[in-house]
Amino acid sequence: MTTKLLKMRTLEDESEEDLSAGGGLDLLTSSSSKDQDGRSPGAAEEDGRPAWMKLLAETASQWLSLVPKSLQVLQRNLDNIKDPLFRFFDREISQGAVLLEDVRRDLRDVVAVCKLERKQTNYIRNLISSLSKGILPSSWNRYKVPKSVTVLQWIADFSERIKQLRDISKVANDSPTALPPQGHPRLAGGLFTAEA
Repeated sequence: MTTKLLKMRTLEDESEEDLSAGGGLDLLTSSSSKDQDGRSPGAAEEDGRPAWMKLLAETASQWLSLVPKSLQVLQRNLDNIKDPLFRFFDREISQGAVLLEDVRRDLRDVVAVCKLERKQTNYIRNLISSLSKGILPSSWNRYKVPKSVTVLQWIADFSERIKQLRDISKVANDSPTALPPQGHPRLAGGLFTAEA
């Protein structure tokens, strides 16, 4: 626990050093350009958050915009449930929908914590630690990816996988006999269990 506190303190110290390196500009301004409180007129209100927290909030918001909002699951009936190909795509899409919901919820929670709108839990603290280091959180790693993959690479790859599954789901729900969807380019490696 003390190592985590030391890491957080180190991150805060680094962010303060970065700010003080750019903050030398305040010393060069004359005291007449400051208001009664001693602040520059155009200075932003300081909210007490470290720079890494602000950066993580912005980054997580961008990741949320990259990831699709939802994934519609396949509609089952007595005829299509007998088809093994339908069951395969049903499992893929269901797994994708669950992981998508978890990732979006986690990113919303990280943004809320970084904006001081929500309190941290141990789970969110571990998530923030992983994301701020660029490491893929273990709770998101539900399909095989290289160990060296960064969060940004994983988000881009995951987004493409979900978009592909969304297209398959749309075609399959419009015409249940159209599995696999004809005329739609598919990436076999873009499935969660491509070996199946």
